[in-house]
Amino acid sequence: MKKIILIILLISLISCNEKKSYEEYDENEFYEVQGIITSEKRTSYPFDEYYVKDIKFDYFINGEKLLHGYENNLDFINLSKGLPIIVLVHKQNEKISFFGRAGVIDNLTETERNYFKPIIEKEIEKMNRLRK
Repeated sequence: MKKIILIILLISLISCNEKKSYEEYDENEFYEVQGIITSEKRTSYPFDEYYVKDIKFDYFINGEKLLHGYENNLDFINLSKGLPIIVLVHKQNEKISFFGRAGVIDNLTETERNYFKPIIEKEIEKMNRLRK
């Protein structure tokens, strides 16, 4: 009996640690901020298409506070390190974030520009070297 209770407890703890998906929230609970992909890799599942990826990204809150997020199993072809993205951030908990889309918001702060510019330039330089 104790083993069964222990197994049930372990299963419930493991399932509680999983990140909720964006679809489990109301879209009105989020706002958009600027982010950038800092890491991308293929998923570990061997039957996923080559473009299904796990990413990590940095994003700013109020144009000043840098946070880190991740998203797994994204089904987008052109996700690569250094790509500017729009991050969806939960209004009540700024650590809950999701990849929104590729792009740049209109009102970047000086702090954001100074942070993102060298990363983007470095990745563009790498791509240009590979093309030669």
